[in-house]
Amino acid sequence: MNLLLKISFFIYIVVSLMNPNYAKANSIPEPEQVILNETDKYLILPNGIKLSTYCSYGALSKEKINQIILTGKWQHRVDDIFYEVLKYIPSKATMLEVGAYWSYYSLLFSHVVDNPSNFILEPHPDHLRCGIKNFELNQKKGYFYRFYFGFDYEKRISHSHGSIHMQMDWFIVQNDIDHIDVLFINSQGSELDVLTSSIEAIEQNKIDYFFIATHSLKKHENCLNFFTDKNFQILIEYPPSEKIKDGLILAKRLGISGPNYIKVD
Repeated sequence: MNLLLKISFFIYIVVSLMNPNYAKANSIPEPEQVILNETDKYLILPNGIKLSTYCSYGALSKEKINQIILTGKWQHRVDDIFYEVLKYIPSKATMLEVGAYWSYYSLLFSHVVDNPSNFILEPHPDHLRCGIKNFELNQKKGYFYRFYFGFDYEKRISHSHGSIHMQMDWFIVQNDIDHIDVLFINSQGSELDVLTSSIEAIEQNKIDYFFIATHSLKKHENCLNFFTDKNFQILIEYPPSEKIKDGLILAKRLGISGPNYIKVD
């Protein structure tokens, strides 16, 4: 390793350790600490987050509850990757979650980051209420919107649930959002639509990290091609498969501090 690389790596480590959120994100408790409160119908995860197991709008399946109790996490691999990103997110950071049934990752962001801003966008009214309930349960603040993304209205109408069609660039301007540290997308098929409606924000370097769940091999490849074209660095990616229902792409804007790759078991 030459001198310049050594100096860059040293600065990267020092800046990371100075981040007050680094210690929080780096301390993942043991799975056996999960608590199931059957009377009030909520789980307490090892990281302290409370998740309602039932509301009048939906319920966690027994399989999902058992999986959380077994692993201590909402999604084992995804949680580990998200924690790696959170280590480098500054205080007063902003996250947008598109497709947010239960709103877990927005909660995790608000739990680790000091003084965060959370914007949650979800088309299904019942799913949105579940997210609101979980934020209230954790005494966290979030801004909830009933929107859907997709340029082909006829194909997306069955997923819109009567919500308003939205484009990301317009949403960012209308809400006076100067910067987005994490844009988390799990929009059940319209992920590329969200990306292509974010062009202006991307060109203005307003978005640092994209965290995307992909739902088909074609959509996964299309999103990867999009990030290649926009000169984003891919930190980790894997496509959906028989073993893994949702694929994942984590992309980072060039020129910002943070990991150069992420490895998970």
